[in-house]
Amino acid sequence: MKTTQANKVPNPQTVKVFDDLDNYRNFCRDYGYRFDERDLYDHKSYVYRQFQKLHVTGKAVKDQWELDAERFKEQEATRGNRNTNYQRTR
Repeated sequence: MKTTQANKVPNPQTVKVFDDLDNYRNFCRDYGYRFDERDLYDHKSYVYRQFQKLHVTGKAVKDQWELDAERFKEQEATRGNRNTNYQRTR
């Protein structure tokens, strides 16, 4: 008798990898980091180290969304100053 994929019990290690990948993706989305599944378990990756820092040690990590919002405000402020000094000539 042939076994099908539906009859097999999932491998716990495989389930753990996919759970970790989901948690890593959620971390990247919530904190504004670039998501690349190749970085999972790569201790050389800055993003994965931040993920580990939050989930293993519970320490605070940089929220990229907040940093980007501050940079955007600074850029808008400097752009606003340039636009007020600019006069169109015809």
